[in-house]
Amino acid sequence: MPHSPAHVPAAPGSGNLLVHGDLPELTRLYGYSSNTVWTEPQYKIWRERPDDQVVQPKEGDEHVPGKGAAIGFLVSQGYAVVWGSPLCPAADYKSVAERFVAWTHKHKLKPLFCCIDLEMEKVLAADPFNYVVVSCSKEDYLDPTVAHDPSLLDKRVRTKINKAERAGLVIWEESAHLPDQKWQDQAEEGMQAWQANRKGLQIHVTDLQPWRDVEHRRYFYGRAKPEGKPDGEEKLVGMVVLTRAHDGWVVKWALEFPYAPKGTSEGMIMHVIETLNKEGHHQLSFGASGGELKAISGIKGLSFQTLSKTYNGIANAFRLHNKSDFRAKFNAASSPLYIAYAKDSLGMKGIDAILTALKQETYEARGEGEGGDRLQTPAAGMDKPFEFSAQKAE
Repeated sequence: MPHSPAHVPAAPGSGNLLVHGDLPELTRLYGYSSNTVWTEPQYKIWRERPDDQVVQPKEGDEHVPGKGAAIGFLVSQGYAVVWGSPLCPAADYKSVAERFVAWTHKHKLKPLFCCIDLEMEKVLAADPFNYVVVSCSKEDYLDPTVAHDPSLLDKRVRTKINKAERAGLVIWEESAHLPDQKWQDQAEEGMQAWQANRKGLQIHVTDLQPWRDVEHRRYFYGRAKPEGKPDGEEKLVGMVVLTRAHDGWVVKWALEFPYAPKGTSEGMIMHVIETLNKEGHHQLSFGASGGELKAISGIKGLSFQTLSKTYNGIANAFRLHNKSDFRAKFNAASSPLYIAYAKDSLGMKGIDAILTALKQETYEARGEGEGGDRLQTPAAGMDKPFEFSAQKAE
């Protein structure tokens, strides 16, 4: 089957996994949804001990073995745009951040930390960093042992799920391996169609490559007759991909293809929730979405007003607040994520660096569903892994 340049399928174990094979396990032990993008080749990976051999970490490790703690970032206009907190125990955040910041200064980069957790925010707001900290995004999540109850769903959501079931939607799971070639080809076809039906500015921090880390992901597929073709042949109409984080599972992608019966995305997410409930999992994250800009530390007055005006313009242009709409259907809760940077180091150039790094594309959602953690989606044409060594800063 021919593939567009944006959809040459990534081989299992490709991207940064070629050099940093411990990233999935580090994410399972210490990571959040934001860290799940670091396996992708557009991210540079800083390691605390780059010359050491990769050693798989395990539960109870006091410190990260082998190459040590990891930080994933994008380089843009003189900034190191970090996406997520370091992959290491929170007790090591300060020492790891000190080494990374020293390394960025040595390489004439300004560190800019995005989508970090509360513990990392506390570290960067205090000595010796004293960074400016704001919050303008949040992580949306739910507890499958509670959310599986259909009586808690909005009536409109239940109606959509019932429509999909009447249309013959069949959902099944195949995990830790590639699906049959028939379904893989139809998945690629569906992803191309999904992208082709999107317009409008979006912010992307991940590529749409579901097969790169097959070993550590779970795959749910939905098949049905295409919408409006009751006599048509059954085909793949949607897919949900999960990956692990330290506190549970993350919806990496939830895609409803343009020809899917109405209610496919709702039906598939509910199927995932029911599956995780039966297994006793208490956390399913939908990843990051835009939120209200709040000053946390080191900024006030005119500086905050200027930043707020800029952020609101970006949020409206990229429809960042819309990302929670789909998640709210399942009564998802949220917790704040933070941005931290050195005083006087951001400005418009820094904001532009973030947008440039995250690759503006033009898409518009047709139908429901999500394409990843969603300040996310594809960064095409990047096949080589990056190795950024953390040499001791002098």
